[in-house]
Amino acid sequence: MGLTTDTRIRPPSGQDVAAVIAGDRDATDAFVGWMWPRAKQVAFLMAQDQGLAEDVAQEAVLKALKALPSFDRTRPVKPWAERIAVNATLDRLRKRHLWAEVSQEDHAGLDEEQLEAEATELVRQAVSDDVMEALRTLSEVQRSAVVLRYLLDCTPSEIAEISDIPASTVRSHVRRGLIELRQILKHPGGEQ
Repeated sequence: MGLTTDTRIRPPSGQDVAAVIAGDRDATDAFVGWMWPRAKQVAFLMAQDQGLAEDVAQEAVLKALKALPSFDRTRPVKPWAERIAVNATLDRLRKRHLWAEVSQEDHAGLDEEQLEAEATELVRQAVSDDVMEALRTLSEVQRSAVVLRYLLDCTPSEIAEISDIPASTVRSHVRRGLIELRQILKHPGGEQ
């Protein structure tokens, strides 16, 4: 699966949404064609499971179509649709009991700002095979937290809200994930 979506396809406008609600088949096909790859990308980045990503994308598209009548057409569709995909993925992960709490051990000695800057750069390069492989090695909760924070630009409070865990736990998951990514990418293949 390619990790980038076709940027030539523009997000639906309020008029496009109105056409979908009115039952316009072409508008509905265009909406589904626009949302499907984005929802699949979100789910794959978070869950690292191609089959789950396809299932979640289908579920997210159906949820979005059902929710369109209540969508505020003055707002942009893209963040709303991505949030539906994030929530659908998190719901599926929760069902698989992947949001278990982890211990809150401290990682003293690591400069928070430096770690954050390095992680931001590394994770934003997610199309890189090395980074994708490194993301796969993280625990499910850490990978999801890092993906939500750095690939989908969610704030810790947004992640806490959509994942139903305390913001302090989100920060812990993100921090631990970043530390792991840093180590993995500094020493690929376990070389020290």
